Amino acid sequence: MVYFTVTATDGNKAIINGNMVNKVIDYGSYRAIYQGSDTNHYAVRDSLSTIQSALNK
Repeated sequence: MVYFTVTATDGNKAIINGNMVNKVIDYGSYRAIYQGSDTNHYAVRDSLSTIQSALNK
């Protein structure tokens, strides 16, 4: 399992299970990480390249 830490748009930290990520969308001011649903997502400050790097480990 691949877990990584992200910073939410409100400044809180969260641990994401990389094996459960369905998609990541870059909205410019934040990235949306979807896990298991197309309606619920985590809005994070981390860059798209940082998220991609964590998912490729």
